[in-house]
Amino acid sequence: MPTASSLLPSILPPALVGAILLLVSPVATEARQSSDPWEGTFQGDGLTLVLRATGGGSYEGEAREGLFRFKVEGRLAGNTVEGTYVLWGIRSPFRARLDGDRMTVDADGDLYVLAREGTPGLPSAGVAEAGQGGVDRTGAADPTATGPAAAGAIQRAEGTAADTGAQLGMDGPPAADEVDDPAWGLRFRIPTGWQLAQQDGDSWLLGSNTIPGLLLVWELELETLGELRSLVSQEMVDDGIRLTPQGAPEEVGASSLGVEVEGTLGDAQVRGYAVGVISPHGAGVTILAVTEPDRYEAGHRVAARELAGSVRFRPPPVFGDQGWWQATLSGQRLVRMSRTFSQGAGGSTSETVVTLCRDGRAGYFYTYQMSMRVPGVSASDSSRDEGEGRWEVVQRGGGQVLVMPLNDGRVFEWSLSYQNDRIHLDGREFLRDEPVC
Repeated sequence: MPTASSLLPSILPPALVGAILLLVSPVATEARQSSDPWEGTFQGDGLTLVLRATGGGSYEGEAREGLFRFKVEGRLAGNTVEGTYVLWGIRSPFRARLDGDRMTVDADGDLYVLAREGTPGLPSAGVAEAGQGGVDRTGAADPTATGPAAAGAIQRAEGTAADTGAQLGMDGPPAADEVDDPAWGLRFRIPTGWQLAQQDGDSWLLGSNTIPGLLLVWELELETLGELRSLVSQEMVDDGIRLTPQGAPEEVGASSLGVEVEGTLGDAQVRGYAVGVISPHGAGVTILAVTEPDRYEAGHRVAARELAGSVRFRPPPVFGDQGWWQATLSGQRLVRMSRTFSQGAGGSTSETVVTLCRDGRAGYFYTYQMSMRVPGVSASDSSRDEGEGRWEVVQRGGGQVLVMPLNDGRVFEWSLSYQNDRIHLDGREFLRDEPVC
């Protein structure tokens, strides 16, 4: 199904463009006996779909794709079920066709092939498996658990907010469960039981398979703890967000404050826990864990405080220097396309793609095609070049140079410049494509 970012209007922070998880519980996939062939759990192509008959040929249920949740409603129409999937009140069409235990779903143009749960060769559907004592296998507190074991899990997670910060450093590459933004000078650890769902610029969206709702991280443009205390002591209003504190702010760390909040995010009513962290080097961090008001629980507060306790800052690089370029290019795919055309005589096209992965791997791709026709003469030509290797930025002659040694022994070099908010290699403008690695 299309991701939430293609369905929802912009909310704060604007860069996320409304990439929101449904604020519902994890998809229920318990098996149930039914003579209705449409009832049950179907899974495939990364999608889990649960349908339940409601009578009169109507069905309802839920769908999950990755961390995104959708409510589903449909009605039998001949040999298909036609209906809508709903994300925060926005409906998009789907059509499902059933052939035995196989289902084909057309979700607004995206096709999925699913199989009924239990079909040979298909793993059992379901979300995170819970272990003993109300703790899932990732160590997160089970939001439905009660009793001393559950309380202990929450206490252990609360303690992580203080303990993690002491263990987390800024030297060396980030660990697998850490997010690092060199251009900002920020590093934080993903809370236990949560996953990174989307990153867009200096904003991050995280989700959990066991706790409903979402965790947002974005820039905080405040410089002092006093300014932060003033902000979290009153209604917070910005583009797409209106939150009212529920009580007095509390200290989360030496430079951070947290408070429970209620209000609206986009068009949805939410309740959650917000934390602001002040940086000694510029922009700080806003952390917001939210869900529907009746689904808010201790796990949201735990996650926000744990993430806040892991935040570490360092001075950001100076614009245009070696560190700035290294941070700006990391994880980018740069593309340049050019075309020449002469009326009635043909023309040429070329494309250059430079891929610069965060771990230092690099890729180069170039293709060229030419075709010309004039009375009595025609000609055509094409070429292609590609390779893989490593990349780095080096300072040379007062400027910065992108160096890419390929595995075949060749070395590409481009002088770097930044003009009109665009990256230029050897003076030629390149556009930034979606990050790929």
